Amino acid sequence: MKKALFIADVHYPLYDKKVFEIIKRILKDEKPDYLVFLGDCFNADGISKFSITDHEDGFFETLREIEGFRQDYFLPLIKLVPKGNILWTLGNHDGRRVEDFLYRIEKKCHPDKHKDYVEKINLKRLFPEASFKRYNECHKIGKLYLTHGEFHGKNHAERHVREYGKSILYGHLHTYDVKTVNTKANNKVHSGYSMPCACQLDQPYIENKSSSWVQGFSVGYFQDNGNFNLYITSIIDGVCIWNGKLYKG
Repeated sequence: MKKALFIADVHYPLYDKKVFEIIKRILKDEKPDYLVFLGDCFNADGISKFSITDHEDGFFETLREIEGFRQDYFLPLIKLVPKGNILWTLGNHDGRRVEDFLYRIEKKCHPDKHKDYVEKINLKRLFPEASFKRYNECHKIGKLYLTHGEFHGKNHAERHVREYGKSILYGHLHTYDVKTVNTKANNKVHSGYSMPCACQLDQPYIENKSSSWVQGFSVGYFQDNGNFNLYITSIIDGVCIWNGKLYKG
């Protein structure tokens, strides 16, 4: 049997410190075979097309975010994973924003500057411990597919499982939802699982807006044949119960 712990949507530096402390303690207790980040680990607001004014200032602001995420969040967690299997599926913030920014720089700047930026923000170099998948690509453990998530709306869980055609765990929506469907051709049953987030719930851009965001994490157990059991746990007001034990952040 293999065990994995999943985290989605940290949005460093706007991460929730109570959630982080709970995840650290559960990693220490559970010692999983895998630690999986389901994207949007850092915000990358400095290079967002919505906020960028000076590309150089924004780029170095984002680099500082990445360095902060590595020191404050990534390294303290991965040392608690004895087998060192670290998977990271990039999201729209830590993946697509970076790719879009580099594309704009390629069109506007000298090739040498573009090459320098590409090297400086190369996540595979900055996080050599992790195995990466690009935005909307999937990692896979057993029969469970893992991605950041791309669809919105009230039926996002059903759309994810139908579009991917496999059981899939994703973040992106910052909420907990599950939808199970069958594929009639072979009568196989698949489920789409929407992950809670690990970031603060009071993000600046949703101030005073209605939100279904939920904080939490999930743990999966995988048999040798690929079958799995997935347990998604919400953290409410910095407290959760896992395996009969009370955890407080």
